[in-house]
Amino acid sequence: DGTSGDGNNLFNASIEGVNKFVIDRTGNVGIGTTNPGAKLEVNGDVHIDGDLFFETDGSGLPYGEIYVNDNTTVSSVSNAGFTQFLHFDTNGHSNLSTPSYTDSHITIDKAGVYMVDCCVNIKNSSGAAHVVEAVIAKNDGTTIFPNTRRHRTLGTGTDVGAIPMCGHLDLAVNDTVEVWITSNSASSRNVIGEDVAQM
Repeated sequence: DGTSGDGNNLFNASIEGVNKFVIDRTGNVGIGTTNPGAKLEVNGDVHIDGDLFFETDGSGLPYGEIYVNDNTTVSSVSNAGFTQFLHFDTNGHSNLSTPSYTDSHITIDKAGVYMVDCCVNIKNSSGAAHVVEAVIAKNDGTTIFPNTRRHRTLGTGTDVGAIPMCGHLDLAVNDTVEVWITSNSASSRNVIGEDVAQM
């Protein structure tokens, strides 16, 4: 048993020849590991009997929002595929992201796993009932997130209903996040996304 430094570490603590605690030459501390890759790396369970405080670089959590209220512009949808919703008119609050209602997307400025929420109040412009589906996608629809897919039946005439969507999305810097809609109708159907908020 003992403590010492060696060519790689400033400090080693070992029991029966097994390293238990290390401080390397960069100042990283390892508990249960001999090669810590961060200021503190623990290999094993951690028990904290008290408060745990985190401090960040001050940049805060990333978020962004685009929305439209009382939209009257029609979107044409069918079962031929998804159509991007393009009728946002307002940028909301943002931090570490770039909302652009003119481009109908939010650009990610900080990589990470995001909780994305969106709600679409959608109206049938006329005709028979059909099923409308909405989904969150990224990068001009090249990747659809199936965990966000939601649908509802719109009744005949000008029936209106809400489609709430949410999900955890793994996003990279410069990814764009969009809302896409489709219908189960074989023929083109006109719908109106009256109130749509994407966050």
